[in-house]
Amino acid sequence: KGTLGQCGRKTGQSQFWNGLMQVKDLFSQFCTKKIGNGKRTRFWKDQWLGPSSLQHRYPRLYCISMNQDINVFDANRSNVQILSFRRNFTTDTYMMWQDLQNHCSTIRLTSGEDKCHWFLEKNGVFSVRSFYNALVTRRIRFPFRQFWKLKMH
Repeated sequence: KGTLGQCGRKTGQSQFWNGLMQVKDLFSQFCTKKIGNGKRTRFWKDQWLGPSSLQHRYPRLYCISMNQDINVFDANRSNVQILSFRRNFTTDTYMMWQDLQNHCSTIRLTSGEDKCHWFLEKNGVFSVRSFYNALVTRRIRFPFRQFWKLKMH
């Protein structure tokens, strides 16, 4: 049991599923996570702590991280000390690490589920219309023809 963000492509899956996998990164550009227990939010890849994902805010740390798929719950259990890296820090990456630790020190998990807030709608709920409009107005390259021709079985 996981989230769309935690899933990936595998050979032999349906055309519909492969189409979903193509748009999941576009989808996540318009979704921020509201943290509950942190179990369904990807620490590095989801947008949950500020205006961008930690992967984009700290790209050098992400690139050398050995825990790229860790969730917020697991990372928070040790105040991010559980994160390990492939090489020693330079002065710059050490400063980034300190900054990341400071940001993460404010995390307070609850017993509730993590929730997705769709920021293209005032009520925070996903709609196909708002997603489509965002793709069209922002001129995002998207394989529309292939996606709309998918056959449901």
